[in-house]
This record gives sequence, structure tokens and C-alpha cells, in this order.
Amino acid sequence: MLMAFDHAEFERRGVELPRLFPAEEQAGFAFADDDALPDPMDLVRQGALVVASHSGGKDGQAMLVHLVERLKVPTSQIVCIHADLGEAEWEGTADHARANAEAYGIPFLVCKAQNKDGEAKDLLDYVDQRGQFMSSSARFCTSDWKRGPIRRTINAYREEIGHTSPYVLNCMGLRGEESSARAKLEPLQFVKSASCPPKPYPEILEAETRATRRVFFDWHPIHHFSEEQVFATIAAGGQDPHWAYTTANARRLSCLVCIFSQEQDILAAVKHSSKGREYARRVIALEEKHDHTILPLKSMGRGKPPVKRWLKDIVGDLLDEAA
Repeated sequence: MLMAFDHAEFERRGVELPRLFPAEEQAGFAFADDDALPDPMDLVRQGALVVASHSGGKDGQAMLVHLVERLKVPTSQIVCIHADLGEAEWEGTADHARANAEAYGIPFLVCKAQNKDGEAKDLLDYVDQRGQFMSSSARFCTSDWKRGPIRRTINAYREEIGHTSPYVLNCMGLRGEESSARAKLEPLQFVKSASCPPKPYPEILEAETRATRRVFFDWHPIHHFSEEQVFATIAAGGQDPHWAYTTANARRLSCLVCIFSQEQDILAAVKHSSKGREYARRVIALEEKHDHTILPLKSMGRGKPPVKRWLKDIVGDLLDEAA
């Protein structure tokens, strides 16, 4: 069900309406490899399954609005998937993402990380067993708790609905403005490891396989959006962002305590969320047990050594007040 997308919302906010695609012309995409990748909208016209990965945050929400309202991707080809991070995520994230999907009549699926016996895996239990937290170079929280479960859910869903097109567009709300690493991402990336058979593109299109052919792409439809355009897109779609952005003044809605969180985000989670306080206490206990911090080193400026930070130093007073 399409809603009335209010273009005037951008003018009211003094924000430029974002382009439809990361490049001025869809055909103007510049890809890293020698073989030009296809136009994602052409794959949509060929029946691709469009997966909207939605954490409950602003970027996933704006991406879903953009896909439906401005790119006009048929809702019959979209499925929305939320990777449930359990105690690590803000209250109401799954419910919020579900409401966004259901507003368009889009199927909503929830997946969780599981061990070999099919039992739910706990992120901090795994950290305890490992003796170290995740880091920018060891992001098992992303690979094992998000990417892996989402890909398995996509495969099961395609089989369930009898999806006949070989194409999968796994859409994520990653934006170039967020970091230098994300700025370097291509708007469309072929993922050989998630494809079947695992052959390069376009060789995969003709490669022999006894299994169901799957040509898997990661697509970043709002890679070119600014943060202001994200919030304006949500409002233009007649929706509100998750309460953490307004009530708690959170900057990003990742885990309650994340390696990429700024101190403002961590303080917001602990101050405004009982779940955040309990999660912070567990993290602090593990930091003390293993003498390893979840937080990256803090730069002190040119010529000065970086300083190790501990979560207790940031939120200890708030936790004591709440006790």
C-alpha cells in the first residue's frame, strides 16, 4: 500500500530532496571490478527478491520508505528482515521495524543467531567464552549475529515462497556520510560467498548447478543520503523514527553499547533505558573479568598516545544513581 509521500517536507526542513540513486544516472554507477554489474532496478524488473534489512534504526526505516515511495519497488517483491540481537538492542526495535513493514503490507521476518543445536546464542556469553570483545577488525557481532542469520533466513524464505528469479538484492541502509570506510562502499556489490554456485559475476549466470541458482547482491540504496535527508524521508513517508532518537537524543540505534557508539549514545542508552542499564552492567563485569574493554582507544591529539577507556568510567555514576 503506497502512502502519500510528502515532497514538501524537504522544503519545510530546508533539506534538499535526495537523488533517486547514488549516481546522477543509474547507468553512471562506477563499479570496482572489470565486469560491469547490472542496474539493480533492472533486476527488480526481472523479479528479484528485494530484502530490506531493518534494525529498527533511522537508516533502515528511510531506506524502506525510499524503496517503496520513490523507487516504486513493488511491495510484492519486498520482504523485511530484522536480526534480533536480544538484550543488546534497544527496547521496541523489532516492533518498530515491524510497524514500518506492515504499513506497506510487506512480510516481516525475525531471525536470531543460533548454535549448531538450534539454540539461541547470547552475544555476551560468547564474549565471555572468547575472553575479548568485538573490535573493528573482529566484528563477529555483525558476521554471526546479523549477516549469517539474515542470509539463512533469505534462503529459507525463497524456498518457502517458491521464488523463481535467481536474483536477490539484500538492501542495507549504509551511508557514505557515516565513515570513511562506508564512503568507499560501492552502491551495488556482488556477493559470491552468498551466491549459488559460488562463481564470479557474470560467470555465475551460465555456471552449472544442481541446486537452486542464487545471484546475491548487497545494495545500498541510500548510500548518498545525508542524516538530514534520512529524517526528512521518514517524515515525508508519514512515519516517526524510533523513540530513542527523540526521547533519548540518541545519534544511532545500534547495540545499546557498541564499539562504534559515541559517549553520547552510550549515556543515552543507560539514562533512558532500564535494558540499557542492565546490559551496561554485564559489559562492565566482563571488562573487569577479562581486563579488556569494549571501547576503542581514544585519540588525545597529535603526538600523544591514545588512551584506553572503560565503560564504567563513562556510565558508572549513572548506574550508581539508578541502583
